[in-house]
Amino acid sequence: MLRRMLLFTAVLLLALVGSAYADLVTNGGFETGDFTGWTTTPATSDSVFGINSSNPHTGSYDAYFAASGPYADSISQNISTTPGQLYRISFWLANLSLDPSNSFQVQWGGTTINELIDQQGFRYTYYTFNENATASTESLAFLAWNNTGIYYLDDVSVTSTSSVPIPAAVWLLGSGLIGIAGVRRKFKN
Repeated sequence: MLRRMLLFTAVLLLALVGSAYADLVTNGGFETGDFTGWTTTPATSDSVFGINSSNPHTGSYDAYFAASGPYADSISQNISTTPGQLYRISFWLANLSLDPSNSFQVQWGGTTINELIDQQGFRYTYYTFNENATASTESLAFLAWNNTGIYYLDDVSVTSTSSVPIPAAVWLLGSGLIGIAGVRRKFKN
């Protein structure tokens, strides 16, 4: 009986921990080799963006942006959210520029949460932001242009930070079940 209770607790714990950190972005690593899950909007002039395999952060593919400014190419995705919950937005970005004549912007729900302007080249760098959801669907968008180089984007992720306490509750539940099993075993003997 004790073994069954422990097994049940372990399965429950794994199920809840897995769902607590579920990524809400479709194709965030662009591993389909295309923009599946994303809406693409080409720049009004000199649009140059897509998916390639020449410089991924992880996996086989990444997205790149190289339109001539000041017109930006963009990709966006609608994310199902819960109003009032906090979400962690993260991604890896590289800028292979010869001179600082570029722009990269991140928007959440139509509001700019980060903008890089006229950046010197840099290797893949991790960016993370915590943002509240104000609606049941929030748009995540990336807009970029780079006159003399290329921006590379990879490993885009959105997770709910509000779900983090669930594992602690499961540990408490598991501890209680083990305690009950121990007391029951003591009275059986």
